[in-house]
Amino acid sequence: MEVNSKNFIIVSSVYFAAGVSLIGSLNSIALYLVIPFAFIFCFFLTNTLKYNIWLRILVVLYVWIVFSSLGAVYTDSANRELRQILGTFLLSYILSSLCKKQSNIPWVYGVYLVLYLGAWKYASENILSVMSDNDRLNDAKLNANTLAYYTFYVTYALYILGEIVNSWKKNLFRILFIGTIILSFYVAILTASRQVLIIQIPLIICLLFVRYIKKSYSSLLIVFSIFLVSIFCYNFIGEKIYEGSLLKQRNEVKIEDDERVILLKEAVDVGLEHPLWGVGPGNFRHYSSLHNFSHCTYTELLANTGILGSGIFIFLLFLFLKTQWDRYKRTRDKQFLIFLLFGIFFVIDNIFYVFYADMWLFAYFILVASHSDCYYKNIKKERGYIRKI
Repeated sequence: MEVNSKNFIIVSSVYFAAGVSLIGSLNSIALYLVIPFAFIFCFFLTNTLKYNIWLRILVVLYVWIVFSSLGAVYTDSANRELRQILGTFLLSYILSSLCKKQSNIPWVYGVYLVLYLGAWKYASENILSVMSDNDRLNDAKLNANTLAYYTFYVTYALYILGEIVNSWKKNLFRILFIGTIILSFYVAILTASRQVLIIQIPLIICLLFVRYIKKSYSSLLIVFSIFLVSIFCYNFIGEKIYEGSLLKQRNEVKIEDDERVILLKEAVDVGLEHPLWGVGPGNFRHYSSLHNFSHCTYTELLANTGILGSGIFIFLLFLFLKTQWDRYKRTRDKQFLIFLLFGIFFVIDNIFYVFYADMWLFAYFILVASHSDCYYKNIKKERGYIRKI
């Protein structure tokens, strides 16, 4: 885990931005000074856009979003989203540039551990102390859903780090990954975010399956024991906590009465009424009866940018999934199954929230996709060939 002096400057800049993401004045410095500086540094250091297909598709999507903004009625909302996608592109470019070198990759995943710890620090100092039993871990700065999605990213990051680092650090990250079972339940209860357990439970099971399926019987026994202990703890402790939680109340709401379902339907209707270029970035909320965004990337893009905008995003995700599967078939390397699993759960996660205009949420996808490219390139160098499908 070594980085040279040039990469150290870039990595330090991103770590600073992650660490101060919820600290007002420092976050402004990070967004308007540090991140642009790191981007310029990366841009002159390497032409990442030329070699990274994921970034090129992202540019196509963002150019279309800019074009769709020309017809926006609510220009303030459109301009706000355009600023957000600019920040998302800058961070995505930086992370993808760092991922061109294998030695940088553990450090890049570490950025999201810092981001997560910073979010919990903010929550403990500003939200947890004033929460009641019927409140969500949520305020104007830290959305409950955002913390839920960070949990997904940190779970995956800990798993990846347990695969790519060596010596005692590998065991440390693998132990921390097991700890995300408890963490996921804790986050689900505090945030009352229904998608947490929908994503986390199958994600953790699938990742453990990939890690240990070809290992010794003792390894499989350990995994089986982990699940038995988890079930035991839930039956004797977790179930009582769940029964008295806001999460349980939200789960009991009829699907037809759920605000998200209403928003999804309205977004689809608006998108079909404006199929060419939508109503403009950030504008759907003004056409919604609930005055909110649709909480789904696919329908938000459909409403705001039309069929083409949503189609570009879906193509990006489809290409990622296909690429990981093709690489697995060529190499029979389980690492590409791990990338594929991330892609599958990322596709599902985008049903529950809007990712494309959130700097930290979408840049993680570019990070994983760029990691896959780097890993595949190194395999080709080591083996000297890759068999055809």
